[in-house]
Amino acid sequence: MIFDVLPGCAQLAVAADAAVADDRFDGISEGELAGLVCAWDRVEAHAAARKLAVVAELARRNPAPEDAEFTADEVANAWGSPGSGLMS
Repeated sequence: MIFDVLPGCAQLAVAADAAVADDRFDGISEGELAGLVCAWDRVEAHAAARKLAVVAELARRNPAPEDAEFTADEVANAWGSPGSGLMS
C-alpha cells in the first residue's frame, strides 16, 4: 500500500484520511488497518519534529539566559499550558 512507503508528511495525512469514509473501516483488511496506524504514526512524528524545529528557532533567536524564561513562557502559552517549565 502507498501508506507503507510515503514519508510522514501533510500529504500522507490527506491520503490516510481519504482512505476511510466517515471513520468507517468497512472493507479494510486488518493488514491495511495496521498500515494506516503506521502511517498516522509517521504523520504524528513529522508534525512533532516540525513543531520542535520552530521551538528550537525561538530559542536560537533568544540565546541570552535572561530571555530563556520569556521564550519558555511564550511556547507554553502557544501550547496552552502556561508555566509548563519548557526550556528551563
